[in-house]
Amino acid sequence: GAAYQAGWQDYRAVASYDREFWFRVDTSFDGQNLVIEHNSSKDQVYFAYFAPYPMERHADLVAFAQTSERCRAETLGLTLDGQALDCLRFGEADAARTIWMVARQHPGETMAEWWMEAMINRLVDHSDPVVNAILDRAVIYLVPNMNPDGSRRGHLRTNAVGSNLNREWDKSSLENSPEVFYVLEKIK
Repeated sequence: GAAYQAGWQDYRAVASYDREFWFRVDTSFDGQNLVIEHNSSKDQVYFAYFAPYPMERHADLVAFAQTSERCRAETLGLTLDGQALDCLRFGEADAARTIWMVARQHPGETMAEWWMEAMINRLVDHSDPVVNAILDRAVIYLVPNMNPDGSRRGHLRTNAVGSNLNREWDKSSLENSPEVFYVLEKIK
């Protein structure tokens, strides 16, 4: 039932005993069955598609970012499940250039929010000459999680009503893809 079976080629699931440190395990897909093989050294083991990025960690990330005087946190709007769509602005809104970065349109692609976490850690570092040079010329808007509803619900690719946000940029609506709608409104 996989939408894109070629995505399983050379794929290796992740596992963890403590839900903090994740490691790859042998995984195979024969066209119908995904098989994870692991001889556990513990009584309990957790498996995941990618290392999870929980919504609690997302809330911690937004809280951390806004402690920096370089960052302004804003809620662009509410999702269909009533969650805040967070946007972080680094730099001055009237800068000569504008840069937008969004992550987790597909909520199961958690590695994107791990990347955002590293990006935010770099953007708040006043000693980074590259960041300083960029923020002298540009404003950066980050949406660390475009799909909080899908993230909370455990969806791989869709939001609360089954919309794939990657396919909504030319037809966003408050009924099907408010996440994209709100980002586009902010970009305007």
